[in-house]
Amino acid sequence: FFVTSAGETAQQSVSSNVPHNLYPIFLSFMVIGCAVQQSGDGKQVELVSPPADAPIGERVFIDGLSGEPASSTQVKKKKIWESVSKKLKTGERGVATWDGKEVKTSVGVCAAASLVGSPIS
Repeated sequence: FFVTSAGETAQQSVSSNVPHNLYPIFLSFMVIGCAVQQSGDGKQVELVSPPADAPIGERVFIDGLSGEPASSTQVKKKKIWESVSKKLKTGERGVATWDGKEVKTSVGVCAAASLVGSPIS
């Protein structure tokens, strides 16, 4: 969950097996999925969220892919995130996709509110 600027709480999709990064103020152990769209007057950013009734902590999946996730050490050593992240973007209706396949939970797809065809970072 995160708290919106309006003080409401919302679910969020995150990748937690990425290598940690040391920022000037804190140590980060995850990546928050956001769709980003550049325009002449700036950037529009929307969070990629699971369906409201998705179980908290559930792992998302992509049809046709299986197996255990790589450890954060493997992700860093093999530069997996750099390769995988290039294929993440929003499709029709803002649905999160990887290599054209929908990112799903057991109760539905993960999606941005309105951005279509935007990279997810």
